[in-house]
Amino acid sequence: MVVFFLLTLPLKYLYIICKIKNIFMDIDKHFSVIPLSSSNYRQALSVALTIFKSDPNSKEWIPNSYQKAVFPDRYIGEVNTYAYWILWDNIAKKIIGVTGLYTQNKDRKHCFWLGWLGILQEYRGRSLGKYLFEWTQQEAVRRNKLYLRLQTSNLHYATTAVALYQKQGCREIKRQQEKLKHSSYYSIFMEKKLV
Repeated sequence: MVVFFLLTLPLKYLYIICKIKNIFMDIDKHFSVIPLSSSNYRQALSVALTIFKSDPNSKEWIPNSYQKAVFPDRYIGEVNTYAYWILWDNIAKKIIGVTGLYTQNKDRKHCFWLGWLGILQEYRGRSLGKYLFEWTQQEAVRRNKLYLRLQTSNLHYATTAVALYQKQGCREIKRQQEKLKHSSYYSIFMEKKLV
């Protein structure tokens, strides 16, 4: 039945289906998700700051989060958990994406927050953002959390991210107005129930 259906499709649609199938098969071969560590910290930080260069908070928040993940002994008394990973291109031998999970005091028993998920510009459009989001979501499930929450914005650079999160089943739970020097924007808080 499936073969008959595929044979009745116009050639361009069959080509698209094959391309999508190959993308996901190739992702597991060509890319690896690796924990952020002291040996890849500087390169990962550079990639993350490149990905999020338009975010007004990235220069402060990304290094702070990465340091807490890689050097937890420097933060005695920190009750939250920070875990970050890189998406490694096995062929080009470089970091091409980042992701993370962290907790907040108010909901840390049942929830992880998505931390700085992004893909370098030249690697976008290959479903790698979706792949990395799904991988991160499964990591939250593996660590026994009920919810995955995230904070993004309505700034121009975040529209693709918001669309990805919505397609992955995240729903908006809150908007909060933020101020910049000469303008304002909204932080968008989203949530996905994991189990």
